[in-house]
Amino acid sequence: MLKDPEVKRQYQIEMDKTIEELTVKNEELDWEAIRKMIVRIAEQNIGVLRRSKNVWYNSKCQKAIEQRKKARGDHLRWEKDESKRIFISERKVCKKILQQEKRKFFTNILQTAEEDRSQNKIRNFFHTIKQYKQFNPICKAIKRHNKWTNNYGCRR
Repeated sequence: MLKDPEVKRQYQIEMDKTIEELTVKNEELDWEAIRKMIVRIAEQNIGVLRRSKNVWYNSKCQKAIEQRKKARGDHLRWEKDESKRIFISERKVCKKILQQEKRKFFTNILQTAEEDRSQNKIRNFFHTIKQYKQFNPICKAIKRHNKWTNNYGCRR
C-alpha cells in the first residue's frame, strides 16, 4: 500500500493539504482531530485492510474466491445451464486451490517441527505444534504411544 510510490505520494499530498486546512481553521490542533484526519485520509488513499485469521490465505486464494463469486453472480442472474456448469467448475477449482494452499502451509509447519525435533530443539518443536490447534499433541497423548515415548523423550 504505502510501499507503492504513487500511493505514498498521493497520501503525503492529502496529509499536507489537510494539515494546512486544520492549522488555518484552528490555532490549536487537538489530538483527536488529527487522529480522525489521519484515519480518514488513510482509508481514502490506501483502503481498509482486513486481517485474516488464516495465515495460509493469500492473493491466489483471494483471486479464486473472487472468480467463484463472479461465476455465482452470473449463474443467479441468468439461471442458464451453461452458467450453472461454469459456476460448479469454478467452485471446484476454488475449493481445490484453497485446500492446496492450506495443505502447503501445514506441510511447511510440520517440516519445521520435524527439523526442530531432529536437531533436538524440543522446546521449539512443541512450541511450533502448540501454535496450531488442528494438530496439537498433548504430552499425555504422546505418552500413550511407546513409539513417541522412545523417539521424543517424553517420560512416564
